[in-house]
Amino acid sequence: MRKKFFKIFLTVALTLGLCITGAIPVGKIVGTLVVNAANITLKARDYDGDYSVTNGVGLTYDSDKTAKLGTIANGDKAKFKNVSFGNVDPIKAISFKYSKPNSDSVRVTMYLDKEGENKIGEWSLSHKTSSFSDPYKEKFFSGIEKASVGSGKHDIYLKFTCGGTAEDEVNIYSISFFSTTEDEDTEEDLNTATWEDQYKNDTNKNKPYYRANIYKRSSYVILSDALDAYSNKTIFGDPYAIMGYKSLVKQVPGISYNYADNTLTLNNFDSENKYLDIRNMGKAFKIKLVGKNNLKAIYVSGANWPTPLHFTGSGSVVLNASKSYFVGPGLNTAVLYLDGWHKESFIIDKKAKVTAYGYKKNSPVVLSYGEGRPALKKAVKISFSKKGSKLDGKFVDGKGDRIRSRYKYNKKTFKKK
Repeated sequence: MRKKFFKIFLTVALTLGLCITGAIPVGKIVGTLVVNAANITLKARDYDGDYSVTNGVGLTYDSDKTAKLGTIANGDKAKFKNVSFGNVDPIKAISFKYSKPNSDSVRVTMYLDKEGENKIGEWSLSHKTSSFSDPYKEKFFSGIEKASVGSGKHDIYLKFTCGGTAEDEVNIYSISFFSTTEDEDTEEDLNTATWEDQYKNDTNKNKPYYRANIYKRSSYVILSDALDAYSNKTIFGDPYAIMGYKSLVKQVPGISYNYADNTLTLNNFDSENKYLDIRNMGKAFKIKLVGKNNLKAIYVSGANWPTPLHFTGSGSVVLNASKSYFVGPGLNTAVLYLDGWHKESFIIDKKAKVTAYGYKKNSPVVLSYGEGRPALKKAVKISFSKKGSKLDGKFVDGKGDRIRSRYKYNKKTFKKK
């Protein structure tokens, strides 16, 4: 009993450690699926962390940051939530991608919707791999006791029965369900592939990118709610970007993103309680304004990948119309914010209209260099023409200007018409 408790403690500690470093978000983790016409794949990172960690199963990682279910011992259990089988009903085959560098027997029992009931099937993982980082895929056409799962979303429970005594008997990378008996996996459709597979990019700095590195965050656009963090939505990018839980990419009326031209479009979006948190989207990233838009704030950061703040289109946006106090990402009180790590430009095209309101003496606009901490020689200077109708923004040496004028437009209201 003491050994089991200690194992669960280590699993929780490992998971919390990864949360702090950014590999796993804190809080509930809701499943996301890779789906095409012939199969459904549950990947390890899509597990229900609350249930699984409590029952001894946590996430471990290969050197390339590939996630897998690990710390699995006899009697441990895991869970995937909200699985939609779609066209894969009835189930005609199932495969496990796993690593098991020992000869111990491992049996996986799977249940539908209720732990210990509605048994889908049971399978023995018998292949011995050279190491825990040497995945092997094994496909089964038998052992399926409940082939028809029905429509809607379902919870999937796994129970592991292990013949050995080690605390880490097997690592599970993914589980796939098939609607065909052909002994061949269907290639994943790019349009429905996981985000990192579709947008993996290390060379074209004009585009967003995915990088499996806990210290270098992937690209994302998040619509956040100032009043309710758990209603945040990923508009584009790495679904792990939202702290608190994992989110599917959402379709939000009035907001859309086009990867082909790297443009986020605001089309008559109206919600002053919501703000945009944008990171690492590439040098060609633009925000197109269509109609009249109303938001609390817009934050842009290119900490790991150059990202400008570039407004285009012929519409308008108003930020913080109520002139209320607000603290956004990085504990910043500005409502129009560019963290220009790579000396990116702040551009408002001629026909675009941008208005931002600060709270009392707080500046509504901050243009800085390096996570809100402007470097002395790499700051931003902004100035207006005499009539206030033209905005000029550029990076300056900094030696000839006072600190406050280098990175902050110290007015309560910012307008560019």
